[in-house]
Amino acid sequence: MTSTPHTASPHDWLAELVARHGPGLRAYLSRFAQSSADVEDWVQEALLKVCAAGLDREIDNPRAYLFSVARNVALGRLEHRRVRFSARFDLELAARTRSEAPPVHEAAQTDRDVRQLRAAIERLPARCREVFVLCKIHGFSQKETSQILGISTSTIEKHLSRGLKQCRAMLLGEAAQDAATPAPAGRLLRRVSR
Repeated sequence: MTSTPHTASPHDWLAELVARHGPGLRAYLSRFAQSSADVEDWVQEALLKVCAAGLDREIDNPRAYLFSVARNVALGRLEHRRVRFSARFDLELAARTRSEAPPVHEAAQTDRDVRQLRAAIERLPARCREVFVLCKIHGFSQKETSQILGISTSTIEKHLSRGLKQCRAMLLGEAAQDAATPAPAGRLLRRVSR
């Protein structure tokens, strides 16, 4: 099907697109969704975007374009949920910890730990760093990270293992160089590897 609304009425073109690819699209999106309502919302949004794009230009491969748009819609919605949840969690955590503020020397040590970890992460190879940040910093599961980056979950596991080992080695190396401070790397890496 290479026709677009330019060669058929928009209604007929969209109806044919849904009839031909709707079931496969729903099955594809169900891999990302928590409910069938999510799938239906994502399908509707993707169809609207594809239809709008098809009015402006010829779409060579409507199926590929539809699945690509739908995947981006789903991932965008999932990321939006994750950010909302994270922000709510951060606010609750901040409210709880205000009354339990650590002594100044502990807060300074934590800031130093975070700077060291950030520097260690920045030294990781690019793909390894992407996987590490998505899984360990942003909280995506290995399966979600696999889908976002388009690589296998076994590759995700290998990158995570490599990233943890390299960060641990870098942090322990820095801790050994700074004899005045007890090695915080173990405590820091235990937090990150959870």
